[in-house]
Amino acid sequence: MKKIDIPGTLTKTTTSFINNNGQIIVTNADDSEAGRTHYFITENETTLFSNMRVEDFNDKAEVVGSCSTGGVCIWDQANGFTTLEGVQHTSGFLTPTYARAINNNGQVVGGASNYVYIWDRVNGTQIVSRGWGNSIADDGSIHLQVGSLNQLWKDGQVIYDDVKLLVRGINSNLMAYSKYSTWDPVNGVERYSGRFRGSDIANALNDSGQIVGYYGNNAALWKAGVTRNLNDFLLNDSGWVLNVAYDNNNAGQIVGRGTFNGEEALFLMTKETVTRPSLSYDISTLEHPDGPRRSISLQDINSKGEIIGHITRPSSGFKWSKENGFLLYSSINSNTYGRRVVNELNELGDVGGEIFSYPRSRSALIWTNDNQQIEIDIADQIVSINESGQAVARCYQCDDQIWNYRTGELFNLTTLSGKPFNADAINNQGLVVGQVRNAQNIETYTFDLRTNNLTQIFPPVMSNRQLLAAKINDNNQMVFNGTPTSANTCTGNCAILYSNDTWQVLPSLVATRTSRVYDMNKSGMVVGASYIGYKSRAVIWFNNKIIDLNDFVDPASSWVLSLARGISDDGRIVGDGKLNGVKKSFVLTPQASCDLFDNGNGTVSDPSTGLMWIQDADAAGRSNWDGAKMRANTLTSAGYTDWRLPELTELEELNVTLTRSGAFQPTPFINLEINGQSDWHWSNTEASDDCQWWRCQYRGWVFDFESGTAHEFGKGARLNSIPVRTDTTASCSY
Repeated sequence: MKKIDIPGTLTKTTTSFINNNGQIIVTNADDSEAGRTHYFITENETTLFSNMRVEDFNDKAEVVGSCSTGGVCIWDQANGFTTLEGVQHTSGFLTPTYARAINNNGQVVGGASNYVYIWDRVNGTQIVSRGWGNSIADDGSIHLQVGSLNQLWKDGQVIYDDVKLLVRGINSNLMAYSKYSTWDPVNGVERYSGRFRGSDIANALNDSGQIVGYYGNNAALWKAGVTRNLNDFLLNDSGWVLNVAYDNNNAGQIVGRGTFNGEEALFLMTKETVTRPSLSYDISTLEHPDGPRRSISLQDINSKGEIIGHITRPSSGFKWSKENGFLLYSSINSNTYGRRVVNELNELGDVGGEIFSYPRSRSALIWTNDNQQIEIDIADQIVSINESGQAVARCYQCDDQIWNYRTGELFNLTTLSGKPFNADAINNQGLVVGQVRNAQNIETYTFDLRTNNLTQIFPPVMSNRQLLAAKINDNNQMVFNGTPTSANTCTGNCAILYSNDTWQVLPSLVATRTSRVYDMNKSGMVVGASYIGYKSRAVIWFNNKIIDLNDFVDPASSWVLSLARGISDDGRIVGDGKLNGVKKSFVLTPQASCDLFDNGNGTVSDPSTGLMWIQDADAAGRSNWDGAKMRANTLTSAGYTDWRLPELTELEELNVTLTRSGAFQPTPFINLEINGQSDWHWSNTEASDDCQWWRCQYRGWVFDFESGTAHEFGKGARLNSIPVRTDTTASCSY
């Protein structure tokens, strides 16, 4: 959820539109200086315009409507207003009096007196027929009304008529929608009851057949007869109440109006697929053989299960593995009073850190996976290492170095980059991220060791305070700790992600509170801490969502996880917390996940059963038992032709998987479960052998996913079905 910020004060007449590029038009905002105005909102800019009644806008950001000076006009950011000209007709010269829609080719449909017109910049105005123009698709097909008769025109011909409902518009697939129904006039009529309650209005339709609008005082999403209250998708403490949805695009983004923390506001809702790191974790702690007197703090973990951290009394860095136990690190000169600090562990088992020894000397050090100690005495500490043998060596009284501890090569970063470059992190390709300190400010740069290219990256959401990079992965995603300029984002430090040239301040558990990031793996999963009051909670971020890691832990275990410092590429996490009120380190190991998996091609795999299902449970349509079998057996989808109608036991097993998955991630199926409505699906299983002959012949088993029960039903009933096939590639994994 995102609040759409505009300069004006919202009124009850405020409406919003969104196109397929995510650009937004806000209409009828009441600005104290400019009066009733409209705003064109892009990612980085808001443009004000007025003097028209907005009806529609397209992906080119061309806005069409009625001009306050009379007639019809188009507005766009580059050209301002263009007035549509009239056309000579048998009934005289006709001037466009209203416009209803504009397609992505700039064609406008509307009305001129009692005639429907199409206008474009090349051909001008053309009269189509008597009636009222209503909607236009990209191929020029239009919907129009003549009295109570509805018609669809394509290539100058009527291809469908006799729809006696109040049609609101068509999408690019020529599916039409109205107040209560949707239908496909080209491929055959399919009407669906809206099942709305109270006062219901449909406002917009995308190419996937999803309609948005409202019923009662709730914003709604409607597809194939299923009505979903958009408020059901919100977190309980979001502060939002969504009252009406005005428009949606093909990416599933929805704009509308509601209240945020009690104040009227416009919202942007984005359809998000959440991929969780695992269904659940096993939690354990790492104890030293000497017991509680040797307190342990964990720093990092790799996919081999090796862990690095620190032990007190005496203070020392260590690496632990199941095979070798604790390996304590000491300095090369065996100074028993020195303090060994480990900072980072790579997937190969190499450890980077530093040695403190008295009197006040400090050396950067690498402990390799074959237990060699390699010291670089002209630097102070190792802050980052990669799997190619390159390490970032920090020097506080001199220039930072890049040290290849496999070849012994040492490079001065300032000399290589040509600027006073301080490095924070390095990935496996040799891309380094850090800062260049100028007299006026501190700027963020990347330096590529392969090409010696120094590139500045600009954080638009940040103030001129220091940005410290915590990690860069091989997808060139970077995570930072820093302070944004927006005071309402967080207080103090914020966790910040830079990915695909886009900056994102990662959310906190409590809005405007401090968060800190410590590590990120190759999949972009980020771990750290977020504060609630004065206490921190260990968290994980992925897909710009934040999850409290305590949610993965059974409350009866008496664990409280306060800080996550490291995450491996296979999702293992280490950090600090308390067990029964006593400070302990924790290790989270992902359990093998047998969750349903969205294949991204309209199918869903179930690793626990080795089956693949059609994702849209309504895709086959409603039919009798024989029709359901025929449709499944003749189906070709996602390149497979071996689809069939599932057995009753397979539907029951699918229901078990859905139940086991819990509420952390929504089901990847579409239209499988209808909130508050019964949804029955045919199985291939006929009535039992010991039934009466007429029941065996005419009855089959259906499964109801809403109640989780099976029933015998007459084979002539028109019900849904979900085709299935055997999936030999599906397996449970981390």
